[in-house]
Amino acid sequence: MALSFLAMNSRSPSARYRVLVVDDHALMRASIAALVAGTPDLAVCGQAGSVAQAVRLLDSARPDLVLADLSLPTGSGFEIIAAAGRHRPPIPVLVLSMHSESFNAPQAFHAGAAGYVMKGDSEPLLAGIRQVRAGGIVLSPHVRREILHRWSGDPGAGFRPPLPRLSKIERTVLALHGRRLTLRAIASQVGETPAQIRRRLATLGRKLQLPHPAALRHHAVLWQEMTAAVEP
Repeated sequence: MALSFLAMNSRSPSARYRVLVVDDHALMRASIAALVAGTPDLAVCGQAGSVAQAVRLLDSARPDLVLADLSLPTGSGFEIIAAAGRHRPPIPVLVLSMHSESFNAPQAFHAGAAGYVMKGDSEPLLAGIRQVRAGGIVLSPHVRREILHRWSGDPGAGFRPPLPRLSKIERTVLALHGRRLTLRAIASQVGETPAQIRRRLATLGRKLQLPHPAALRHHAVLWQEMTAAVEP
């Protein structure tokens, strides 16, 4: 199925950033909500204890961001990541988990999450929310290296890493997309039309085996950040 590229959810920079909190433990959910609600630039727009409740609230609560645990009753946080990524406009999901990031964070990021934060410390959580609000991603250096290695290396027998299969212009478009430029701005820089760039992004999503445009946008941000860090 062809990917459709839509603008990410955004509001006035001065408006309070609306956060939907999803956790199946009531006390933990209340604690997270209280932390968010007590921060001047953030607001809790809803709480959910299950996948079904969270998916319903994507429309009715109009969140700018979803904070979600991966372990939920009768479902998984991955279902929320998928639903939020296909929402119109896409809604970023920041995973908040007590489980090790080594296995779960790369999986969640590939599924479309904007980042992964461990439970237990308020400062990384609030910093992560603001980083996502600014259009960034939230991953540890270790996880970033692991994801890029999987793209460019050979972590398993029979695996064909996608980056070597990208053309030079596809890599350029991926980096420009990671700078959150518009289709028109990317087209101007590479000498193509916005329609051509839209098709290139759809092709990139398929080549990188990503489930929806939000996942591609987050991967593009990672690619742009990592390539910019090694440029002379």
